[in-house]
Amino acid sequence: MRTPIRAAFAALFLIFSGTAVAEPLKITVTPPSKERNYDRWWVLQLRCMADVVYTEARGEDDYAKSMVAHVVMRRIRENRPEWPQTPCGNVYKVKVKKNGELVSQFSGPVHKPVRVSDVDLVYQHSVQVAVRVMLRYWQPRPEHACAIAYQNKKIASQDRQGWFMTLKPIGDIGEHAFYCLPT
Repeated sequence: MRTPIRAAFAALFLIFSGTAVAEPLKITVTPPSKERNYDRWWVLQLRCMADVVYTEARGEDDYAKSMVAHVVMRRIRENRPEWPQTPCGNVYKVKVKKNGELVSQFSGPVHKPVRVSDVDLVYQHSVQVAVRVMLRYWQPRPEHACAIAYQNKKIASQDRQGWFMTLKPIGDIGEHAFYCLPT
C-alpha cells in the first residue's frame, strides 16, 4: 500500500492535470484496500479540504486559509463520535433543521459547491494549502493549535448562540473567529 505522502503526490498530479476535478465528487468514509483505489480516495479527501479552503477562506492570507483546513484536521484527530473521521465526512456533514433548512459547520462547500469552471489558480493554491495541512508540513501557532470551530466574524459578532456558547474564543484570524473546546 502507498504511503499517504506518495498518495498525496498522486492526488496533486490528478488535480493539477484536470483529471480529478472533471468527475463528480463522491464522498467515501474509509480508505479502500486496493492501492489504485487508495490514490482515488486521497484525491477525494484532498478535494474536500481544498473545497473548504477555497469557499470559506478565498482571498485571505495563507495562515487564515491554513487555519480553516486545520479545524477540519483537528476534528479528525479529536476522535469524537459526532465528528466523522475523514475530511470529506467533516466538510459535508449536514443536519436538517425542523424547517427543512440545511445546516453545516462548513457551509461554503455545502451551499456554494465548487464547479469545474471555477477551478483556477486560486483553487490550485487552496489545494497546496490543503496538502500542507493534511501532511502536517504546516502547524498553527501554539495559541491556535486547539481550534475546533470557526465562524465568520460578522456572524460571530451578531449571533454567537447554541454550540458556540460552550466554546472558548481564541481570537480572530482573517475574516474568521476561531474557538477551542473548554478545558
